[in-house]
Amino acid sequence: MHMSTRLGARILLALALLIGAGVVALPPAHGDDQPPDSLEHAVAVVNRARLASLAVFAPTAQAPAPPTIDSHEHEGAWAWPIGPDHDVVRFFEAPVHAYGPGHRGIDIVGSTLVVHAVESGTVTFAGTVAGKPVVAILHDSGLTSTYEPVLASVAKGDAVSRGQVIGVIEQPSEHAHCEAGCVHLGAKRGKQYLDPLPLLEGRGPSVLLPPHSS
Repeated sequence: MHMSTRLGARILLALALLIGAGVVALPPAHGDDQPPDSLEHAVAVVNRARLASLAVFAPTAQAPAPPTIDSHEHEGAWAWPIGPDHDVVRFFEAPVHAYGPGHRGIDIVGSTLVVHAVESGTVTFAGTVAGKPVVAILHDSGLTSTYEPVLASVAKGDAVSRGQVIGVIEQPSEHAHCEAGCVHLGAKRGKQYLDPLPLLEGRGPSVLLPPHSS
């Protein structure tokens, strides 16, 4: 009996050295009728402790990271929708979540109300959304450009070329984003909105220089 007890103790000590602090003392399993000082009892305790250690140290499944949208490869690829004289009067403001508030595009005002396609593509929508006239064009890059409030001169399914006239800014419009009669330009990949400003040609980052000191 003493030899069995010593053997069981050695087994438990070896287990503790293998799995360290992760071992938690477990009560005998239901229906365990082995004497506490028997070899069979020690083996049963070892087996239960091994299972417990596996449960404690098993890696948890990690949720896949959300896909990132990188538009750097398309920087400067788009022409301006109105011009040549134009100015951005409101910039992109990313929403905190998909349905949160924000400004999902930029507002551009120019000297004309005529709107041009920023890049070649296929018109995927030309109609009204909640009473607002909208045009959407899918480009070969996989990006979609949207224009509002724009009265379309094109129809869904039309192939358009870069710089082609696609409509005019609705004027006056209760749906306008600004008083001066601007076009709201949006950029999307799938359902995710991007900042269209870096996509437009000749638009570098704004830099404020300090006054020249003599």
